[in-house]
Amino acid sequence: MAVNIGAAYDSNLKTKIYSLTASVGYELTNRIGAFTEYFSNYTNEFSPQHNLDAGIVYLIKKNIQIDVSLGTIIVSDDTDFFGVVGFSVRLPK
Repeated sequence: MAVNIGAAYDSNLKTKIYSLTASVGYELTNRIGAFTEYFSNYTNEFSPQHNLDAGIVYLIKKNIQIDVSLGTIIVSDDTDFFGVVGFSVRLPK
């Protein structure tokens, strides 16, 4: 399990944005993993946005990974879904 808390300043909105992320990963094989993740953003001017997603990661090589996930906003009047495709490279020391 991993948890991250952060803060940033949005100069366009002229406000601070606070973020929270919590994720759990599962190793299915040596090259394939799965994860679930909760993440949210908070500001003083807008209602918090809470999201939940789940996905799969695939280790192409020792230092190259791709991932695919699907998610939704979980606290909203609207039903919004999203998809994400990611690509990661681990740089040598």
